Amino acid sequence: MDWMPVVGFEDTYSVSDTGLVMRTAAGKSTRSGRVLKPRLNAQDRWYVSLSAGGVQKTLSVAGLVARAFLGPKPHGTEINHIDGDHRNDSAANLEYCTRRENMQHAYRMGLSTPLGIGEDQHLAKLTTEQIIVIRNCTAPIRLLARVFGVSPLTIKRAQTGVTWRHVH
Repeated sequence: MDWMPVVGFEDTYSVSDTGLVMRTAAGKSTRSGRVLKPRLNAQDRWYVSLSAGGVQKTLSVAGLVARAFLGPKPHGTEINHIDGDHRNDSAANLEYCTRRENMQHAYRMGLSTPLGIGEDQHLAKLTTEQIIVIRNCTAPIRLLARVFGVSPLTIKRAQTGVTWRHVH
């Protein structure tokens, strides 16, 4: 197991290539050599709280491992878990990639499914038939919004083709 200093907390913490985080300097009411216990957040990802010089930060373990073992995160990229397991924060399982590449990887791994279009999109508030009526109606946007039970912005976006582009 290899250890590297935690970027930004070099004098106080180290992170291993397997995703362990250890305090390397004694602090107020804590000793050096103590491995921190990570917590899972709502997105099922490991986080730890680090403190030094009176400043406390809660950071993702994946981010700490990636910065220490992969180097600085290139602009426009994010961290991807190669095996699809967000709890596996080992350096060998992490890579930097674009948001698009990360989403494509998630689809290939079966971790995510592409959003549908129109009524097949689970967040759709209107139907195809309603969109046709809205686009052919000359009533004021606010009235249409009340009639269909949606916001005026939803009506405006449907009328102008920002949404429901596939309906002609």
